[in-house]
Amino acid sequence: MNVNCDSLQNAEDSLKLEELYKDIQKHHLTSLAETRTKDLNRILQFLPHHVLIGKTNVPDESNGHKVYGVALLAASSIADSITFTRIPYETQTVWAVIKKDHTVHMML
Repeated sequence: MNVNCDSLQNAEDSLKLEELYKDIQKHHLTSLAETRTKDLNRILQFLPHHVLIGKTNVPDESNGHKVYGVALLAASSIADSITFTRIPYETQTVWAVIKKDHTVHMML
C-alpha cells in the first residue's frame, strides 16, 4: 500500500490518523510518502505489529517541508524477509529487496 502523508502532517484530526493506522494494519508492506519528518514514532507507536524497514533522513532545515520523507513499513511477520538496500537522497526513495519465499507485490 502506498500512502501520501502530506495531508496528515498538521492534522490533529484523530479520525484521519486512526484510518491510517487501520489501513496500514491491513497490509504487509506500506510505503509512506511525504512524511516530512525523520521521527516516525508518532505513527509506529500505534502499529505494534509493524516495523520500520527504512526511511529517508529528512534534514533538520527541511523538517515539515513538502516532498521530504519516505518510509517503508512491514508487518512483523515478513520483516525478516526484507533487506533494506539503500536510500538515494536525491530521489527521496527507499530501496529494499524481498526474499523469494514471500509473495509481496508492490511498486515503491
